[in-house]
Parts: sequence; structure tokens; C-alpha cells
Amino acid sequence: MEVCLVEELPPTTELEEGLRNGVYLAKLAKFFAPKMVSEKKIYDVEQTRYKKSGLHFRHTDNTVQWLRAMEAIGLPKIFYPETTDVYDRKNIPRMIYCIHALRWEQCKQV
Repeated sequence: MEVCLVEELPPTTELEEGLRNGVYLAKLAKFFAPKMVSEKKIYDVEQTRYKKSGLHFRHTDNTVQWLRAMEAIGLPKIFYPETTDVYDRKNIPRMIYCIHALRWEQCKQV
């Protein structure tokens, strides 16, 4: 993900919390589906609101953009996590599996 985003991600011990606001996921979606996601559409792209006052419900918009971008490139829906899996940390492994499936799908297209 760091290569695609061209930025350093938090250490693995903090990554789960760092993915909850969906900013990294939306940026990843911008990388693989640039026609679907623009930087303007990413809520709190610099994460200033998140760092100041924590999660805001609008952060779920970022996760929704990521899900729509995956749908646009044809990733099978069986891999998709629910928005609450990410935002509420209900099923983080499913989100990680989805990222792996996304990588696999992108490699097939090259």
C-alpha cells in the first residue's frame, strides 16, 4: 500500500486504527480507480480532523468510495467488507483479505 500511496503508513501495531477513518482506503481507491475517486472527494484527506477530534461519521464516506471503486474495477463482492467492519473494527481481517484480493485482481490485469 505504501508504494501505491507514495506515503508511509503507520506501524502495523497502529495500522488497524489508521485504516478506520478510510482515508488510506480512499487514497488507494484513487490509485486503482482514478476516474471514480478524486482527492477532492476524500473526506479529511490530511487527517487533521481525525487527529484533533477522532472519528467522525463522514469518515465512512471514504470507505464507501473504496467499496465503489472496487466494484468499478470488477472485484468480486464476496471479498468486500461492510462499512462497519472497517469503521467499528467489527471484522478487520475481512478488510485485510479484501486488500489482498484487490492486489491479486490488479496483478491479473497487468
